[in-house]
Amino acid sequence: MRLLLAVCLLTILPALAMAQSAGLSGSALERANAERQERGLPPLGTDPRLARAAEEQAAHMARVGRMTHRGPRGEDIMRRVRGAGFRSCFAAENVAFGQPDGNAVTTAWMGSASHRRNILDKRASVAAVAGARRADGVIYWAMILAAPC
Repeated sequence: MRLLLAVCLLTILPALAMAQSAGLSGSALERANAERQERGLPPLGTDPRLARAAEEQAAHMARVGRMTHRGPRGEDIMRRVRGAGFRSCFAAENVAFGQPDGNAVTTAWMGSASHRRNILDKRASVAAVAGARRADGVIYWAMILAAPC
């Protein structure tokens, strides 16, 4: 019985974490697109491969307890995007931690010149944002912006 419960939890928990991530991050991309629209830029679309890459990066940062632009195997953003199956000629990443929701994290990113530059980059056409909550309640955020080749 315990083994069955453990198997069920291992199957259900990743799905719950992904659902939580989607719930946390939806407003972040909406807000980023509003910022782009205010400046005459086209909205960013979405791609499930980028969403997986952003979720993995947010979860990795939550596991290690620090912000990083390196993946769990030391890979940079372009390698992670291409490793997710997205053939990209441009990729950028914003990371953060501690903001309670997507609106707050986008506000923080827009207040930083380098992060704002990524969100407003004319080369970006798709994006994904994910948040992973640690047991202590702190949320780690990853936003990936990209353009296909």
